[in-house]
Amino acid sequence: AVRHTELRPVAERLYARLHQWFAVEIAAGVRDGEFHSCDPEAVADHTLALIDGFGVRTLIGDRRVPLKRARQAVQAALARELGLGEQPR
Repeated sequence: AVRHTELRPVAERLYARLHQWFAVEIAAGVRDGEFHSCDPEAVADHTLALIDGFGVRTLIGDRRVPLKRARQAVQAALARELGLGEQPR
C-alpha cells in the first residue's frame, strides 16, 4: 500500500477487520474473566503493532529475530497485558 496507493483502501479494510476481531475477542475474554481488565482497543493496536514489527524482521530473515523468538515475544507481551502470567516456551 505504500508503493501502490491504490491498495491503501484494501490494506485499511484488512487492518480494520483484524483490529475488530482482536478487540472483540479480547473484550469477550475480559467479560468472561479470562483476562484482566484492559482497554481491548488499545491491546488490539498493540497486538497488530507487535505482529507487524516482528513480522517484518522475520520476513527479511533477520537472524536476531527468528520466527520462534518472534512468536515468544508477541505471546509474552500479550500475556503481560492480559494478565495471563508466565507462558510456556
